[in-house]
Amino acid sequence: MKYSIIKGDLIQEALNGRFDVITHGCNTQCTMASGLAPQMAKAFGCDIFPMEQYSSINKLGCIDSKVFAYVQGSRFTLTPDNIESFRHSKKFDMILTVVNSYTQAFPGRPLLGSIPLDYISMRLCFRKINYLFKDKILGLPYMIGCGLAGGDIDTVKSLILYECKDLKEIVFCDIN
Repeated sequence: MKYSIIKGDLIQEALNGRFDVITHGCNTQCTMASGLAPQMAKAFGCDIFPMEQYSSINKLGCIDSKVFAYVQGSRFTLTPDNIESFRHSKKFDMILTVVNSYTQAFPGRPLLGSIPLDYISMRLCFRKINYLFKDKILGLPYMIGCGLAGGDIDTVKSLILYECKDLKEIVFCDIN
């Protein structure tokens, strides 16, 4: 597995076909009001994914995803019933899986020395991503879990690289 850090917008790079899979960190309270979440909701409907329909601490460490096929500028949401026919048709421009990774219980910023990011949940999310998307190219924000969620970038990066050893490539997108 190789990894790189690029200057660029995760969503735009995904729509340009750079990745097979993208993810971002989410809280378990169905709040996509800050950070990258509002843009992900607008671009991919992440706010209406199945697990976003209920608040529950039990979502920590879980992932939720949708698969989209892009054909001549139009987007189709794929289901288990039609995904294989799309993959074999060769009539699509791109197939992209978008993943919500539930890495923090509540939204917000670090308070009184505690941070919202749950490292154990993050580890579980990336372990699942590694298992489900072996040999795929993963795109994610460079500061995933380190902005509003308060995580340490070196710890997060090490955790992701350790857990995602079976991916073809990991690309961190840094918009700064």
